[in-house]
Amino acid sequence: MRSDTHFHPLAARCYRFTDPATGGRMVFSGDTFYHQGLPLFAKDCDVLVHEAAVSADAEIPDLMRSLHSRPQDAAQVAWL
Repeated sequence: MRSDTHFHPLAARCYRFTDPATGGRMVFSGDTFYHQGLPLFAKDCDVLVHEAAVSADAEIPDLMRSLHSRPQDAAQVAWL
C-alpha cells in the first residue's frame, strides 16, 4: 500500500508493508512534513521508520519552509 502526501514540492511517499507469513507490519515515512493522515496510516504497525530532519525546537514557520518533521512529530505518529 502506498500513500502520497501533498505537503512536499516533490513526491513524498509513505509505505506500509505487511509480512504475509507473520502478519508483522512496518511503515516507512520518508522526507515529509507532519500531516494528520500519517498516524492513521501507521496505526497498529509494529515498526515505524520516520524521518526527523528538523531540530526539536524548530518553530512552525521553520517547518513550513523545510517541509520536514521534528522528533516530536515522529513520536506523535507513533503514539496515535
